[in-house]
Amino acid sequence: MNENSVSSQRTDQAAPSAKAPRAFAAFMAIYAAILLASLGSFPFLGPDEPRYAQVAREMFAGNDWISTRLSGLLWFEKPILFYWLAAASYHFFGVGEFAARLPSALAALATIGFVFFALRRLQLPQLGWISAIVLATSAMWIGMSHAATIDMLLSASFAVAVLSAFLATQNEGKTSFHFWLLCAAATGLAMLAKGLVGVLLLFVILAIYSVVMRRAAFPKGKSLVAAVVVFLLVIGLWYLPVTLRHGMAFIDEFFINHHFKRFLTNKYQHPEPLYFFPLVAFIGVLPWSFFLLPALARLRSLRPRENSSDALTVFLWIWALVPIAFFSVSSSKLADYILPSFPALAILAAAQAERLWNGEKSRLLSVAALLNALSLAALALGGARYFEKKGIAAPGEIALLIGTALALTLVVAVSLAKGKMRAAALCPAPAALLVLTGLAFFVLPHIGSVMGDKTFAVNVASALRPREEIIFYRLKRKYAHVFYSAGRVHYYHGGKPIQGMSTGDDLDLESRDELVSALRYQKSQNRASVVLISLKKWQGDFAGDARFSSQKLAEAKDSVAYRVSLKPKSTPE
Repeated sequence: MNENSVSSQRTDQAAPSAKAPRAFAAFMAIYAAILLASLGSFPFLGPDEPRYAQVAREMFAGNDWISTRLSGLLWFEKPILFYWLAAASYHFFGVGEFAARLPSALAALATIGFVFFALRRLQLPQLGWISAIVLATSAMWIGMSHAATIDMLLSASFAVAVLSAFLATQNEGKTSFHFWLLCAAATGLAMLAKGLVGVLLLFVILAIYSVVMRRAAFPKGKSLVAAVVVFLLVIGLWYLPVTLRHGMAFIDEFFINHHFKRFLTNKYQHPEPLYFFPLVAFIGVLPWSFFLLPALARLRSLRPRENSSDALTVFLWIWALVPIAFFSVSSSKLADYILPSFPALAILAAAQAERLWNGEKSRLLSVAALLNALSLAALALGGARYFEKKGIAAPGEIALLIGTALALTLVVAVSLAKGKMRAAALCPAPAALLVLTGLAFFVLPHIGSVMGDKTFAVNVASALRPREEIIFYRLKRKYAHVFYSAGRVHYYHGGKPIQGMSTGDDLDLESRDELVSALRYQKSQNRASVVLISLKKWQGDFAGDARFSSQKLAEAKDSVAYRVSLKPKSTPE
């Protein structure tokens, strides 16, 4: 096997010791336990988690498994897979953060397991367990495995599809046929997870690989027909009934607005520079990122058409770079868009860790290992400083975090100096596990007091009177209130003067006159008052207005909630 391949396996290294697989199994068991135990320890963060969790709750409560709704309005921004799984999770574990995040956590673990399985099928067992550890402890993978969003489900199904396609090209007969069917089913799930993007990216990856290898890397004949049938059956579970039920309303909103316009325009206001995704990819693989440097250095000497292991290396680079390049030209950029690249990046980094594990001595490898350790130390120090500033963690907990990271750096430096390459190669793994343990049990339980809107949202929800609803005044993306008030957030739609988007975006009232109209509408619905949430800087717009009667109910760092009603003279005769 070519020494420049993804996994240089000399004869004396082909069979790893029994201790390594046992240690890997123990590591993964602990990792899975920590991951699952920490899912419900902190409130929803950002706009996406509570929004997706609420759509799943309305599906669960309404027992409608086709039409997705947010606060009772049709909401076709994303496909169905996350909502199906989260709603099922609610059935078993109750409605809450743990149940909403469980699909992402299980998808992350399943991806790690499939990477291990696929590499073993390629006769690379050692690279398999090292890659699983690297992926499991990569910063971005850890973060997204704790998020109630669709991206981990896309990444998991996409990883299975891509690896299955490669396995199909490396086998013949029934084995190849079965892997093409698995690829087709996983691609269908990717489309159920996030739409057309998974299908498009897979096609581009296989097309580029076909050009590089000078032979088609697509199914043919019976395999092609069967794969198409399986793919259509999977996506037909939802796309067929939702299209039959809602027709062009679904097609316009889902495909036109949230596929093409999101990619081609900055309609959803996520502009970033061209280097944004390469930077996200590098930071997201920490503390293993610097192993990508020696991986890059070996690219020029690869012979993919002559060596199967080199072919895997090239395939992994294509897989890693296609999503990064594709989304880099998009007008809308969010860090989690390139999560599907991370399994490939993890395997590429793991191949360099494997070289150290096997005793290979190289200055570039040694420098990369040391920089990896330093990067984890820097992450821990920066995180500790941030937690201290925000008051999230106690001084003792911060000291433990810093001490772990500094100890890791020292161990790696000493190991490299003494030629102990195995310790230098994988030392970031147990250190990352310790840091994850500290975050899970000491930091995350306190994060809700300074981040997120749960406390504020719960206080507002508890003050709601029967039939009273929440509206927003010049305030966007506060979806925590939608979830924690069990959907009692009102979205006006159609007609003037109140305009709300039927996609479920927050109501943005532009003037006090519009607020008057909103309150008159509420009064016509036999609601004497509403709970109005606004940024503190806007409260003067209505608090001192003679037309309104207001009572402060709750406040957060930058938001305030008032019970607002019209004074009698402001109502129409």
